[in-house]
Amino acid sequence: MKNLIAVAAGGALGASLRYLSLLLVSRLSVAGFNIATLCVNAAGCFFAGFIFAWTDKGQAPMAARLFFITGLIGAYTTLAAFGLECLYYLKNGSWLYFCADILLTNAVSLFMIWQGYKAYGWFA
Repeated sequence: MKNLIAVAAGGALGASLRYLSLLLVSRLSVAGFNIATLCVNAAGCFFAGFIFAWTDKGQAPMAARLFFITGLIGAYTTLAAFGLECLYYLKNGSWLYFCADILLTNAVSLFMIWQGYKAYGWFA
């Protein structure tokens, strides 16, 4: 039950933070290309890498891992918005935005996961 509560609490916080983050960066859309989701996913991936590094070292209890990774990060950056945006670009024949979204989201997300993981070393 403790683990379920950890996931639920983290999920509620992550979903709320995602909503607030999107509100803050929603003005960054450029000619129909939604940069806000890219920013949220990049930030989420950075923190996912950082938190994974922390929990991977065995320094965090399971409830903390579930709260941060499964709950908070899982709700903050699910990439569901990414899939819907790609579908929108395809449906509207925006091949350039479709390809740019796929390439940028994946490249930036993987880069930020790595940066978050490396950044943990500054605090360990």
